[in-house]
Amino acid sequence: MLGSCRFNLNKNGALVGGFPALANFFGTYDSMVANCEATSQDYALDNNPNQQATTDTDSFTLTQNFALSFADVTIISNHREIDNYNGTWGWNMGNGPHLSRAGNSNLLDVINNPSNHEIDSHEIRFSGDTGNLSWTLGAYIFEEDSVDSIDVPIFRGVSTPTPAEWPLFYLVLPGLNVAQTVLGTQAFGSRTQSSIVTNSNDAIYAEGTYAIDDQTDLTVGVRRSNDDREFTRVQTLYGGGFDPGNNCPGMVFDANGATSDRCYSRS
Repeated sequence: MLGSCRFNLNKNGALVGGFPALANFFGTYDSMVANCEATSQDYALDNNPNQQATTDTDSFTLTQNFALSFADVTIISNHREIDNYNGTWGWNMGNGPHLSRAGNSNLLDVINNPSNHEIDSHEIRFSGDTGNLSWTLGAYIFEEDSVDSIDVPIFRGVSTPTPAEWPLFYLVLPGLNVAQTVLGTQAFGSRTQSSIVTNSNDAIYAEGTYAIDDQTDLTVGVRRSNDDREFTRVQTLYGGGFDPGNNCPGMVFDANGATSDRCYSRS
């Protein structure tokens, strides 16, 4: 976990504005303060539903060697799969044990960080000796596909209060319906952010060593490589719904004002 919580706002929820004021309207502000103050520089609590940190790795390599009339051939293929889950690093504003209606009383959480990586590489290499010349020719390809995500819910697990529990939640002012504002923020502000990354590389190479005499060799080599990288950023509502508020840099909206939940770049 990144660290403990320091509460720098006014402890009276009625005196705060902006985003934190929503916790006061929801009736969870006091619990949020208590959660934060339950931690210290030496003591922090993680309320991630799954607090494990795990890594599973599978790797398979196949090496093949052939002798041809003009060269020796080596083929090396490798496939790796890496599955990570980190539930221990999350940051949240108020990360203690104090619970409110239906559970957690934090303003927001950063939880659940799974990732998956699939990596493939293949190389074919020809080598031989011709008189005073020893030589190697080869080709190599590599591709890595990675997917990771993280959840950022707002008021995770907090349910609507009854009028008797917290009448402020039902306040209606000119231009402000508190209940609609809070519940809308909870529903449409809670998000899951993901990225899909593909790195690929291909190369061809050649190297030769010529024995000029018993004491002198001349080695010359050349390699040509090509790298390609693709990045897709995906943002959905917490739980997987389409996020109408996602706006990628340079995003193009259609005639109806709709947009995708993905941002894409390539280099």
